[in-house]
Parts: sequence; C-alpha cells; structure tokens
Amino acid sequence: MQLLKRVIKQFVFGSFQDKKLYLNALRWSIVIRFSMLFLPFKYYRHLLGRMQVTSSPEFSQSDIEKAKKIRAIVLSVCNNTPWESKCLVQAISCKKMLKKNGIETTLYLGVYKNPETKKLEAHAWLKMGDIVLTGRHGMEKFKIVNFYA
Repeated sequence: MQLLKRVIKQFVFGSFQDKKLYLNALRWSIVIRFSMLFLPFKYYRHLLGRMQVTSSPEFSQSDIEKAKKIRAIVLSVCNNTPWESKCLVQAISCKKMLKKNGIETTLYLGVYKNPETKKLEAHAWLKMGDIVLTGRHGMEKFKIVNFYA
C-alpha cells in the first residue's frame, strides 16, 4: 500500500512527460496482460520484436538515462497493478516504450527445470547492451531459448 501511494504521488506531482510515461506503461501492461490471458501466443508474439536478432551494444549516456527512467516507471506501474504483471509484461512494456524513444533492446526468454518441483519455469528479461533493464532477479539460472530485438 505504501508503494502504491508513492506511485500515485509521483504521478500527481510529476511532470507532464512523466505522466505520459506512467499512462503509457499502464496501457502497455493492460494490453499485454489481456493478450496473454485471452489470445494465443501467435497473435501477440510480434510485440516481442524480430526473432533471433540482438540490438546494438552501443548507446549514448542520454539513452542510458532515458532507459533507466522508463524502466523505473514500468516497474513501478507493473508492481502496483491489480492484475499480474510479471517478467514478460514488464519486459515487453519497457521494450515498446524504449522503442518509441528510439532505443533498441533485446528481450530474452529462458526456461529452467526446478529440481525440487520437477516443473519447468519460464522467465523473460530485457537488456540494453550489457545493462539488464527488467527481469534481473534469477535470470542467470535460466537457459536462453529465444531472443528478440
């Protein structure tokens, strides 16, 4: 609840540009989660980008600062939605918002077989060059099965 209050405060007292970013992050979160729940993957896979392609590893300092700001807003919004907005929602939302700002990223999909439960787990993370923007937690244990630029 405290985090939600902070997000609302940041939105209310933020600049017009920040408000647009918050609303855009919320819009992407809704669109992606709805798609994941109600549509087969083939209908929304284009949101991931070009398959088996990585983005350029070179970025300006301005791009890095912009990416960090957008990442913070996406994570803030996704952590406070009443619906589930986990790794894939966060990665695609951030990717789409950065692309609109002319910043290319690479989205990775990975799997891991949990030795305790014997179940296959999936994870998504977004990188800009060597910088992990979303999905950093636990990503090292996942085997990359695909990536998209």
